[in-house]
Amino acid sequence: MPGEQGVAGNPIPYSIRGDDVMILTLLVGFCVVVALVGYYRKFLRNQFKYFFYERLVDRSEGETKEERFMLLTLQLCTCSLLAYAACFFADGRGIAVLPGKSHVLVMVSFTSIFAAYFLLKWGLYMLVNQIFFDSKKTLQWSEAFQLLIAFEGLLLMPVIVLQVFSGLPWEFSLFSTIFVLILNKILTIYKTYSIFFHTNNGLVQFFLYLCALEIVPMLAFLGILQMGFGYSEIKF
Repeated sequence: MPGEQGVAGNPIPYSIRGDDVMILTLLVGFCVVVALVGYYRKFLRNQFKYFFYERLVDRSEGETKEERFMLLTLQLCTCSLLAYAACFFADGRGIAVLPGKSHVLVMVSFTSIFAAYFLLKWGLYMLVNQIFFDSKKTLQWSEAFQLLIAFEGLLLMPVIVLQVFSGLPWEFSLFSTIFVLILNKILTIYKTYSIFFHTNNGLVQFFLYLCALEIVPMLAFLGILQMGFGYSEIKF
């Protein structure tokens, strides 16, 4: 009848599974990671062997430009996957991130935050290491740090893909991501100790080193990330 008005229904909640751009971005990233791992599998295998068994791997040849670019690409994928995990956490906690808009801008923002965190952390480590340790150990640590970031992305990729396409509870993504991050921290601590502190028994120095370059930056980053959630929720 003319003049009659219907009742507005409840809007469908946002879901990454229903966002074509987010799905396409994830699939492209997945294909890129698979292609890079397949093409550079020998290089990555040697890198991981060298990470644990330095004396058993021939390091006479340095990394090529293509291999450095490959590691950089994997590191950027890690930042993107961490941004996906942050979006899952926001959706699970009911945080209205960019209401009524695509999550692409949020993804770009959080990816940039994670990339800036890793870059600043690497720069801080390099500054301190060049002051207190020799250049060989500093370079060795830098290579291990970059490898660990790439390794983190390789572990997160199946977690995020499974979360998106299977519709598992958001807690699955949260706890899986926390597990990967804890594993990454354990390997970072192990490598830091084996490179810098295993010969001089400097346990006190090692503890102070970790507090200054691991714990404090991590706490500061968590505060910035929380501010990022608040900014995304309120300002937009």
